[in-house]
Amino acid sequence: MITIRTMSFCVAISLLIAAVGFSSTVHVCPTGNDSGDGTLDAPFATLNRARDFVRVKRKAGELDDGPIFINLHAGAYLVTETLNLTAEDSGTPDSPVIWQAAPGEDVRLVGGARLTGWKPVSEKSMLTRLPAEARGHVFHADLTACGVTDFGTVKPGATRAELFFGNRYMRLARYPNEGAGKQSASASHQQAPCIFQHNFS
Repeated sequence: MITIRTMSFCVAISLLIAAVGFSSTVHVCPTGNDSGDGTLDAPFATLNRARDFVRVKRKAGELDDGPIFINLHAGAYLVTETLNLTAEDSGTPDSPVIWQAAPGEDVRLVGGARLTGWKPVSEKSMLTRLPAEARGHVFHADLTACGVTDFGTVKPGATRAELFFGNRYMRLARYPNEGAGKQSASASHQQAPCIFQHNFS
């Protein structure tokens, strides 16, 4: 009798789940590992891995009916490559794929490297170029040590490096700091050296 009751109970639960639809959840966490299985205990580390996981499972027919949730858990995700989502990643009307921050958790997608290891400028050749009152107050960081390998270019229309501090865009070091420079040359058409002038007022 105990066995029969237990089996009947299990069948009733199965029918209830089938009736309301089962929601699968894939978990992603900044401290996760892409070799995991996407569960809460072994979350993936990247959004691309979660996308590919759902693609494979859907093609294999291994996804349950109902929405598929991709939950991003708290933290900052360093995005180093584009996340391409196509029509297949939308799912179906009965089984849509929903990307979301895990309930109650703060998630940030970051496209740049965090710069650390700031030190005061100490190189003599650099210090001589700074006003006396600025020495000791100018800091530098090793970009390569922070994982930055693409510094961009200063050519117009090309990709250039950007720096943000406190959610504000910082102007990169340049000369002159403000305005535009002027070039003046000899009135003759001979090859004469140009003089770079700037009005600091």
